[in-house]
Amino acid sequence: MPVNADFLRYVLDQLAGLGHIAPRRMFGGVGLYHEDRFFGLIAGDTLYLKVNDSTAATTRRAACAASGPSPTSPTGA
Repeated sequence: MPVNADFLRYVLDQLAGLGHIAPRRMFGGVGLYHEDRFFGLIAGDTLYLKVNDSTAATTRRAACAASGPSPTSPTGA
């Protein structure tokens, strides 16, 4: 699903306080990197954030959809 250029600019503007965010085209979307670490993906007009055990609870409290390994799947699929 193509990424809307206006949405990409909006997301990058919202994340500007983190410092330099490097957007890289991948999987038909845009991967987001901070200090060479992948942390998010934009697909269409949706931002997906990578979560782990320490950030999953915060993500749920913020009522955000999480991307990452599924707790019910040993393969994370």
